[in-house]
Amino acid sequence: HLVMTERPYTAEDFAGLKKADLINLVVRQQGKWPGKFRKSSVKVDELKDALLEPRNHFTTNLPPRAATQYSSNPIPVVPNGPPPAESRSRASESARSSSTARLSSNPIPAETEQIPPSTTRQVKIRVYVQDFRHTPALKTLAFVMMEVPTHTVQDTGSFEVSAPLLLSQLQMSAGAIQFRAPSERIRLSFPDSEDPEYMVPFAHIESGASVENTVFNPDKLSVSAMGHVHLNVDNTSTLQDIFGKPRPMHSTTSPVSSTQLATKGTSNSEEEQTSSVVSSSLPCRQEVQYLRDILDKRNGFKAFASHRNHVVQNSEIVHDWKFVDAFCSQYKSVRVGTLKVRSDDIWNALGVKKTWLSNARNAARIIR
Repeated sequence: HLVMTERPYTAEDFAGLKKADLINLVVRQQGKWPGKFRKSSVKVDELKDALLEPRNHFTTNLPPRAATQYSSNPIPVVPNGPPPAESRSRASESARSSSTARLSSNPIPAETEQIPPSTTRQVKIRVYVQDFRHTPALKTLAFVMMEVPTHTVQDTGSFEVSAPLLLSQLQMSAGAIQFRAPSERIRLSFPDSEDPEYMVPFAHIESGASVENTVFNPDKLSVSAMGHVHLNVDNTSTLQDIFGKPRPMHSTTSPVSSTQLATKGTSNSEEEQTSSVVSSSLPCRQEVQYLRDILDKRNGFKAFASHRNHVVQNSEIVHDWKFVDAFCSQYKSVRVGTLKVRSDDIWNALGVKKTWLSNARNAARIIR
């Protein structure tokens, strides 16, 4: 197999590409752009001219389009009837000049003596991984080498790779995905091609399981013309527990106001009970009272409060996740007079524990 190296662009490489695709090609090697690169004002013709200009030294690591066309129709069509006189003349001349032994008395046409190009190329792929088990999400970039069949290269320059093989290569790299607990179960997904804001799950892997024993659906991943693929990781152990059956909201007795949320109730564990007693005996910070006053008037808070210590449906707990996530995003680090709202002020005002609030915010981000 041939190892793919960088080569200059040809006009055929731009077939079917839009302005945004051409801009991405420039951004890949932006340092080679002559002068200052202005994405908003540059024109398509200017992009193509600059990419094709030899003095700029723009290159690509994708196989030439000619190779793709060859592999898509590798068997030449042989016309019926005798060959033209010119072809017979060339074949006869070739036969006379050949000094090698022949297995057949018929001359071999010169066209069939060409060596076909390799049907695979080794390509370096940049794997961008966002791990949502961390807050904020842990972002990792890994590089893997994979053999890419040339017939899978699309007109846009993108191509497909085997999901199991890519994951195997990723796990052998420095950017390998690590399990954090013996019983952890993770989900892998990639951005939808039509709407990248939505993720498409393609594998669920349990701690200790091998890639060979994992079911991949789909089992192909699309790689951009730039050689990029994006993956998301999240922990489905908690999500499966939450969505698998209705469960009560974490915390205490159903309250009627935010003040009661933070100061009244019973807990399911000795640790939570002790924490509740301690927090209720402490003097109320100015920031906490400020947040409670806002919560009492905030749309959606009554529904959130009514769910406590009750069995709730999936739609209701999703509402609560989104409610607390929006509230935290809006008021975290907000200044009240000379003071500033802290994270503990928010969960005290809401009347929930730190762990529950953190898990709720993570879940809200995953289902966006």
